[in-house]
Amino acid sequence: MDWSAIILTALVSSACTLVVMLVVLKVWVLPEIERHFDRKTEEAAQRIEQQLRQRIAQGFSEVLDPLRLLLRDRATDVARSTADIVGDGVRRMLDKLGPRGGGQGGGGQG
Repeated sequence: MDWSAIILTALVSSACTLVVMLVVLKVWVLPEIERHFDRKTEEAAQRIEQQLRQRIAQGFSEVLDPLRLLLRDRATDVARSTADIVGDGVRRMLDKLGPRGGGQGGGGQG
């Protein structure tokens, strides 16, 4: 056999192997890698989104909790002040009516 035939056969065999490997790579390996990459990217995006939401909620909580306490305290103060004002007004009215609702000038029962 001639050396050129052996070399030509080896080159054709190598070329066929490369073509088959290229087809396998394009048809099966690359799509599988792409699916895996997409899946991992989606998982990472979900994880980042969840962490971001938690941090935002925590930040709002850190800001809003003191405000809630402050508003609750102020509402309590307003309620007490209102109760004091109403109580003072009722006391003044009762004082004007006199002792035990009898009023001034003997306007009670007779």
